[in-house]
Amino acid sequence: ELIAPGDRFVLWCAQDAVRPVLDALKRAGMDTRRDGPLDRFHHSSLHEARRRRHRRASAGAANPGPPDAASPSDAPLPPVANCAAAMACSEFHDAPVFSFEVPIAFYARLVKALKRHKLVHPNYTAEADGGPQTRRAMLPSSTFLAVTTIRARTEGDGVRRLRETSDAARLAEPKKDAESAAGSAVDGRFARVPRALREALHPFQERGVRFGLERNGRCLIADEMGVGKTIQALAIASCFLGDGPALVVCPASMRLTWAREAERWLPDLRPANLVVVNGSADAFAVDDVRRNAEALKKAREEERRGGDGDAEGVVGVDDAASVGAPLLAPPH
Repeated sequence: ELIAPGDRFVLWCAQDAVRPVLDALKRAGMDTRRDGPLDRFHHSSLHEARRRRHRRASAGAANPGPPDAASPSDAPLPPVANCAAAMACSEFHDAPVFSFEVPIAFYARLVKALKRHKLVHPNYTAEADGGPQTRRAMLPSSTFLAVTTIRARTEGDGVRRLRETSDAARLAEPKKDAESAAGSAVDGRFARVPRALREALHPFQERGVRFGLERNGRCLIADEMGVGKTIQALAIASCFLGDGPALVVCPASMRLTWAREAERWLPDLRPANLVVVNGSADAFAVDDVRRNAEALKKAREEERRGGDGDAEGVVGVDDAASVGAPLLAPPH
């Protein structure tokens, strides 16, 4: 999993693979000497972090005032917490996973070293892997090549980048009044994105958000793994939260990750309004979504007569290829 802005990545493993992974890191040229224990993370810490945020948010709503000083337990979670496969492994074995943050420059050499220990499919290469069957949770070659190409273009060439940005901005200027009006509408919607979230977007992510806003949120973001699709989806959804409920459909292992990211980037979203559906016992949450959507639809029927009619809510699907359960969305 890449760590933004793409200059490092997370390498994680189970306890029985720590020794060969350390040897591979050493063979790749990294200094593996360190003081103290290796970084480890248990999936239960992700659940506990979310419970703490809920308690803190509830206490803040009951007692408004200046926030208390953050406790050590409120420290940001490590990047491995965003790795769905790592959290699934930790939950399945009920054991922590060990993680290492490695500069992207060591990636190709590290792959070769991991092959010596048979931890990577022998046909996988960083530059041209053999597809999902050989990848085995490593970076897709297209992602690795894109990241290294971007870094090669940007490092030590600030003047040229500035010129290219200026040229791109001039080319992107609308040439027709209709295009100008559409651009103004997108700018107005983009201004609804929470400031912290808006400032955290990289240029390519901002282009993706604007792409979605130009199409009233109806879009498919097909970026590679680990380059920030979640934050783009939340930015788009934040512009439509006033239009109705938002439903996120994702693999079960990513439910808490999505909830944590939503709480982090959408400050107006109260914990009481965020429901994680874990099973049939949470069916009331889907009923609430349906009732809210129907009420909103009835309230806007008069306004929409003669208009183009936007959707009554927002639906987001993460990793659609692995979603096998029926999708239950607000009625239209």
